[in-house]
Amino acid sequence: MHRWMVCVACFVLIPVAGFARIGVWEEVASLDVARGGLGAAVIDGRVYAIGGLGERFPIKGAVEAYDPERDAWTSRALLY
Repeated sequence: MHRWMVCVACFVLIPVAGFARIGVWEEVASLDVARGGLGAAVIDGRVYAIGGLGERFPIKGAVEAYDPERDAWTSRALLY
């Protein structure tokens, strides 16, 4: 199982495998849509970025899922 840390301010997602890599930061793929003030959750090993604020407008209902095996974000169904 992986432990996840999300730095919302810098949009860097760090997978930490087990306990051997605690304290080691690794940059991975960026969100497709840059945002701040988002919600985040981990479900079945994927990290979900939910909603937030874009540069010029709110990103209402937008959801992206991060797959650590592919190091990629995928857009998911909107929440509304």
